[in-house]
Amino acid sequence: MYKSTPKIIVVLFFLFLSSSFAQKEVKNFIGGNFGISDFHLKDIHASPLIYSGTNSTPSFQYFYNEEISRHYFEATYSFNPLTTLSDNLNTSTDIIRFRYSYVHSSTDFDFLEMKFSLFGGGSVGTFLSLSNYYQDQQIILPRIKIMKSWYWSHSLDISLQLIHELQPRQFFSLQLFIPLLSNVSRPQYSPSADFNYPELDWKLKMFGKTKFIIDNFSVNTILTFQSPLYLNFNYQLSYEFFYSTYSEPKEVSMFMNSFRAGLFFCF
Repeated sequence: MYKSTPKIIVVLFFLFLSSSFAQKEVKNFIGGNFGISDFHLKDIHASPLIYSGTNSTPSFQYFYNEEISRHYFEATYSFNPLTTLSDNLNTSTDIIRFRYSYVHSSTDFDFLEMKFSLFGGGSVGTFLSLSNYYQDQQIILPRIKIMKSWYWSHSLDISLQLIHELQPRQFFSLQLFIPLLSNVSRPQYSPSADFNYPELDWKLKMFGKTKFIIDNFSVNTILTFQSPLYLNFNYQLSYEFFYSTYSEPKEVSMFMNSFRAGLFFCF
């Protein structure tokens, strides 16, 4: 009898999940994603060359969906070894992003006999791109670090979300984020006759200059599809596009395409 106890517990657990789902409306979706990212970077402060690479990109997401409002949180990370046309130059770039978004129902409309719901609101977030530039040496040292650069933005964004719900727990979602007001940290050149590079150009600073949308332009879109998989679990497929450009102290531009698949618990 004791040997069958774990099996009974597992069966009762899944029966509980199934019955609890049937008794109430699902509002919470929490889970993780994993996929690949095609990242491109041009930071003239560090190099006039364009660096690019395809690498893995995990993320964590939480959705709280109500009829008239939506809450959304995400944490995303990717490590990107990037290369360029020159064989002996490369960079390693860490991408980290945290974001919380709240949107409220704006309007419902029909398009091609499909019903869509539009939500509008705002989000707060932080985005860090931290790059170390290297040069490969074939004589004395195999590799030397020649430059460190970063782009760190804390922003207050416009947030829009378009929803097409097929059935409970099955939906398409298109999210759009555009920063309105940002605080941006970047390396700075040493002033004349003061070449304190470790302090001014190499030491990472969390805060910098406050900028409006025109001076720190960025656009981020996330297309998501979720559908039931088994009991209280959904699977998710998503595509993300990100583009950002900033001009101080020299122009830095980056864009990224990411494809992910994930598993979510719904309750």
